[in-house]
Order: sequence, then C-alpha cells, then structure tokens
Amino acid sequence: MEISDILLQKITQAFDSDGDIVVGEERELIMIRTGDSSDEEYTISIEKVLLNDDEIEDYEILQTFSMEKGNSETILEATKSFLEKSSWNTEKLEKFFSYY
Repeated sequence: MEISDILLQKITQAFDSDGDIVVGEERELIMIRTGDSSDEEYTISIEKVLLNDDEIEDYEILQTFSMEKGNSETILEATKSFLEKSSWNTEKLEKFFSYY
C-alpha cells in the first residue's frame, strides 16, 4: 500500500493540529489522537469499536503510537496499521484529509 508524500504530510498536519481527530468508521475501527492540540507529544491509537445490540459499548485499543509533532515516520506506521486492520483504503484517506 502506497501512501503519497502529499497525503502523509496532510495526515501529519491534521493530527498535529487537531486534538480531537477521529479517522475511520465509528461502528468499526478508528484511529484517534489523545492529548491537547498544543501538546508537542501525543498518542495515536487504533481502536476497535465494540458494539452491543448495534450500540457502541466500548473500545478495544489494538495498538498505540507515541507521536512527536511533525514525525511523519510515526504517522506512516500508524496509518499503515490502520489501513491493514480497517475497511479503509488510501482513496478514503485522501478524501477524508482533503478537508484539512
């Protein structure tokens, strides 16, 4: 799976600036950032959404990444992990991050 440098830059900038970013399907798998948008270091987690009777019950953390602002290598690793585990592809990512 190839992630272009331009897309990687958009993803990095979005995660660095948005403390509440959630990427993915709310009823499946998400990639989120924890921490305040002013933090120089934060955590990115890949989480499986656990449903009970079609309602979100909880989240199972599958993987976490310690991120320093501007570190595109960590974002690349987290994004590849997210794509491997989810139904998303690079086209969906490009569409999502076109708004950033």
